[in-house]
Amino acid sequence: MINIHCRCHLSKKILLSFKIKISLQVSWPINNPPRLPKPSSNLCFWASTRYERIPQRDIQNILKVSFDALDQEEKNVFLDITCCFKGYALADVEDILRARYGHDLKYHIEVLIDKSLINISLDGKVTTHPLIESMGKEIVRMESPADPGSRSRLWFSEDIFEVMENNTV
Repeated sequence: MINIHCRCHLSKKILLSFKIKISLQVSWPINNPPRLPKPSSNLCFWASTRYERIPQRDIQNILKVSFDALDQEEKNVFLDITCCFKGYALADVEDILRARYGHDLKYHIEVLIDKSLINISLDGKVTTHPLIESMGKEIVRMESPADPGSRSRLWFSEDIFEVMENNTV
């Protein structure tokens, strides 16, 4: 449960202050997942108190709309970043991924930022919202739920150990 204090100007003369509790029940624009508001933002989150909990699968399906709208190479860049490079400096990520994606990489990263799938922090690190990270990792996990060696990416140490130990790549 998240407590949000929000002030919205309903008109020039009326200022409404209120405190609402939400748990991820927010309406997102089509093809764009949530962006967390900046402290100076006038954006208000409206949520119904009757929604105390939304199953994780439903949240991922909502967020996956933006992922599904990407072209294949943009999807791959997103999954690489989400599974392997979250928290890395953007310059390092670009250097590593440029070998695979060439000079189109900067364009792909811009698309991911525009769709709010990734963000660049003030100190130049690549970040993602935890729900978006979870969605990306679930996409990869579903490539082969029972056999980590058949997945396109590995990030979980136990899966990596299992693949190396059993030589299942």
